[in-house]
Amino acid sequence: MRTWWLVLLACCLLPAAAAGTLTAWGVLSGQAQLRVSELRTLQMGKLNDPTHAMEFVFVGDSSLGNAIDAATWERLSGRPTANLALTGAFGLAGSYNMIRRAVRAHGTRYVVIMQAADMMARDVSYQGFALTFSARDWYQVSPVDLVASFLNWTLLEQSLEGLLGTADRPEAVTGDYIAQGPHAAPEDIVAEPLTPSSINPRQEYFLRKIAEYCASAGVTCIYAHGPVYEGTCIAAAGYLTEVNARIGAAGLTLAEGTPLCMPAGDVGDGTDHVRPELKQAYTERLFGLIAPLAFGTARAVRRD
Repeated sequence: MRTWWLVLLACCLLPAAAAGTLTAWGVLSGQAQLRVSELRTLQMGKLNDPTHAMEFVFVGDSSLGNAIDAATWERLSGRPTANLALTGAFGLAGSYNMIRRAVRAHGTRYVVIMQAADMMARDVSYQGFALTFSARDWYQVSPVDLVASFLNWTLLEQSLEGLLGTADRPEAVTGDYIAQGPHAAPEDIVAEPLTPSSINPRQEYFLRKIAEYCASAGVTCIYAHGPVYEGTCIAAAGYLTEVNARIGAAGLTLAEGTPLCMPAGDVGDGTDHVRPELKQAYTERLFGLIAPLAFGTARAVRRD
């Protein structure tokens, strides 16, 4: 009987160990998430550069990457600013790690978490967690989070594709973010019909982790929804009201007035992507909403 249990245990542990080894290789080699490897390299490079001052940091997904121009924000605020936007595939879990790394390496004092309006309806991104924490974080990661990070199907699949050479090639990065593709015609843009029942309550775990870390580190952290097509603002009004309540309950300050609702003519290659030529204008509008929460005033603080 004892031999039988040992065989059963080996049959369970060996595949898990093999999967964990493969995903660890995928993370360390950069083969996992190969499609956005250039973007990840760019943003991690900022974090790892001791000369890159970042008193004010933005973390989040493509809705952030296409909406905030760091140079414009720095000019308006008078504070060294970094836009560390990744993609929605990294989720709130990825943002949590990016915040910790920025604060630890650069003494960041202000953070804006900007995610797509539908982020709370998505699955928790444990692969995003694995792809963003540093070697110094290993001992701080709970066993549950560690197992969930390295034994999830998405990251395993991405690592396997990298090993076999079948992964999508990296997307081109232009300036500070991935270059946009063709824009949809205004008549082809469709609203996303989200409802309160669309919310994934498991997402609240990393909302709370972010809020707890910001409080313990003495960092001002503000949550803002990224701009989205105005049709979605209307169709998802009930959903957004409920999401906002949960963000507040988690302990984060919400930037009221977000998401900025884009007319069809402002929409780029996705319903939550601002057209590139409007990025500076949207940065200025968002500054007016966020600066009072961060600094107590919307007036620019300029250097002489």
